[in-house]
Amino acid sequence: MNINNIFDFCLDLNESKNKVIYFIGGMIQNSLFTIAIDNDSKKVYSYSNEWLFLIKRYYPSNLEYYFSFVSYYNNIVSTNELDNSYSSYDVIPFITSFSNGTVHGYSGLFFILNEYINNYENYKDYKILVYKDCQQGILDIINHFVNKNIMNEEKIIHISSNKQYLFSSIKFIPNKWHMFPNNLKLELIDNYIVEKDNLTLDNDKICIIKSSRSTNVTCDGIVSFETIERFCNKHNLLLVEPTKMNEIQLINLINKLKTFVTSWGTSFLKNYIYISDKCEKIIVLIIGTNFLNQYNSFKENGNVQTKYKNATISYHVVNFDLDLDVLKLINE
Repeated sequence: MNINNIFDFCLDLNESKNKVIYFIGGMIQNSLFTIAIDNDSKKVYSYSNEWLFLIKRYYPSNLEYYFSFVSYYNNIVSTNELDNSYSSYDVIPFITSFSNGTVHGYSGLFFILNEYINNYENYKDYKILVYKDCQQGILDIINHFVNKNIMNEEKIIHISSNKQYLFSSIKFIPNKWHMFPNNLKLELIDNYIVEKDNLTLDNDKICIIKSSRSTNVTCDGIVSFETIERFCNKHNLLLVEPTKMNEIQLINLINKLKTFVTSWGTSFLKNYIYISDKCEKIIVLIIGTNFLNQYNSFKENGNVQTKYKNATISYHVVNFDLDLDVLKLINE
C-alpha cells in the first residue's frame, strides 16, 4: 500500500468472510488509529476506520493522516504478530476513530448503541469490542448500559492498543454521525439514562467552558480555569467541569438545567443533546480564531442551530477574558 492506492486495498463490507486482524494504534491529530484487515487477502475493511468511509472527503487534503495510515498498515502486514486469545470469537467493534474523545466520539458511540439496541436480534450472537483506554466518559456510558443489563458484560472484550488481535469474524455497525444531526431527539437518552426523579438544582444556570483543567484532545479555545471561575461568580453560574464527573451524572445534571452557558466545540456540540424541554436558553461563546473559523464554516453551510427542543440558541464571539454580559442575555 502507498499514499496513492489506499482505496484499492479497501473492502466496503459490513461483515467479514474470513478471520480478521483488528488493531488500535496511537493518536493521529485528534483521532485514534483503528483498522481491521482480512487475514487472507490483507485488504482493509473500510468500516473499521472512519477516514475510509464517513470522512473520506478529507482524502487527499489531509495527507498527514493518510501517510500515517499507510505506515501503520504496512507495519502490521509485515510483522503479523498476532494475539490469538479471542481467535474463535465473532465480534462487533464499539470503537470509532474518535473513541479518545471530542463530539465525534460520543456521536459515534450513540449511533452504534442506538442501532445495536433497536436491532438486537441482528447482533446478539456477537461479542462487543471496547477500547479499554478510550475517553472515560465513553466508558461511563458503556458501563451504564451494562449495569442496566441492556448490554451483557460477559459479551464485552476490552482490548488494548498496539496489539494485533485475531478474531474469527467481524461485523460492523457503520457510524453515520460524525456530529449529532440537527434537531435530533435521541430517545435512547430519555429511555435509558435520564433518571426519573424530582431532583431540582439549587442553581439551574450551568456553565461548561473548555478550560485549562479539562482533559483536552485539541488545544483550540482553552480558557484559564481562574478566568472561568471569575466569570461564573460574576454571573451566578454553576461551574461544571465534565471531565471531573461521571458522564451519566453529567447527562442528568444538564437534563435538569434551564440555562446553559457553554463554549463552541465539544463543550457545546456534545452536551446540548442532553438538555430537556426545561431548558430555555443555550448561550454559546465562540473563543479563539480556529473555533471562529469553524463556526463560520457551519454558518455558511446552514448547520448552525438557533433552536433545540424548547431552548433558543445564541452565539457570541468573545475573547479569552470572557468579556460578555451574560446576565443581560439570560434576562432578555
